Amino acid sequence: MKKKNLSDNEIVDKLKLIGCTLKNKEYGWDVAVIPNRSHDLIREIDLIEEIARLIGYDRFDLKLPNPIKPGKLSSEQLALRKVKNGFIENGFNEVLSYSLVPEDNEKLIKISNPLLLETSCLRDNIWKEHLEIVNRNIKAGQASCYIFEIGNIFYKKTEFIQEEVLNGAIYGNNKFGKWINSGKDNDLNYYQARGKLKEALLSLNIKIEDKPTDSIDFLHPGRTAKLVIEGKDAGYFGEIHPKLILEKKSLKKVYLFNINVSSLLGASTRKNKWIPIYKQYPIVPKMERDINFVFSKKFLISEITSQIRKTGKNLLEDVNLLDVFEDTKFGDDHISYTFRLSYRDKDKTLLDSDITSIHSNIISNVEKCFNTKLRN
Repeated sequence: MKKKNLSDNEIVDKLKLIGCTLKNKEYGWDVAVIPNRSHDLIREIDLIEEIARLIGYDRFDLKLPNPIKPGKLSSEQLALRKVKNGFIENGFNEVLSYSLVPEDNEKLIKISNPLLLETSCLRDNIWKEHLEIVNRNIKAGQASCYIFEIGNIFYKKTEFIQEEVLNGAIYGNNKFGKWINSGKDNDLNYYQARGKLKEALLSLNIKIEDKPTDSIDFLHPGRTAKLVIEGKDAGYFGEIHPKLILEKKSLKKVYLFNINVSSLLGASTRKNKWIPIYKQYPIVPKMERDINFVFSKKFLISEITSQIRKTGKNLLEDVNLLDVFEDTKFGDDHISYTFRLSYRDKDKTLLDSDITSIHSNIISNVEKCFNTKLRN
């Protein structure tokens, strides 16, 4: 059947068939709809759909691509689904909050046609709304509340910027059943809450480092860390600032987190992270050695382990923090760390003589870099 464009007369005839009256205008027609069709013929597209139905859908060109290629999700889309599934599988609920907020500071971007004062600006954060959600759950008697959201925030520097972020809040018991603790509350501490976030992102196979910070004014200065991905700041994790509890803006101790989605997906979809690589299971045993030093508290565990790995990269397979010990004889600003070093050669069983040199180098390098001495 030959396809052709519809003439004006054909369009008018079809609309009259469904009871419409038309008045000619320069831009087309003014169409009056009969009362019994006023509930479903509201927009222009509704009239177009009626014309198409009366003409016959079989008379329209398909205009499909040739050849037809199957659609698929990109690596970033698949990674985003992994993120959402990871949170849901670890007990989180996904929420959706409004992107329009009232004007509570001058930095917010105003919209030109607000309907209400309460929705007159674009939000520059999501954590405030999440705190409100947690507060509502607390007032309703809920013992825990784990939530997350992937959404946009808006701010202005030299130009308007829209940033997609993964935001969330963690509040409440470590266990869902109170019978485990004889009915007593067992709120998550900082490390347990941070572990929940780590478990949720485990499927992405990326390393997120924590660096302590006190520069975020709404988070506890001693219990907050910047989240670093591939050497760049990508967000934060921390406990709510005590002043917000005193001001009744937060009813309980809550942990908040924020991660830039672009940084998260960019790191997780790199070829060496995204595509699984087969590694032969080790067929020879490893050799373990423990080392113990007294460090200044200003040094991070990640800095120390990174330095150990750099020095022993040939045979050193893994480094793990084994023990943390504080004592008055070390002083208030020093602490003892014990590390377990694992050595392995893929081709042979190691002897003491094989690791003597590299182990000594690690010890001397740690002593030099961190101004410390090996403890007996």
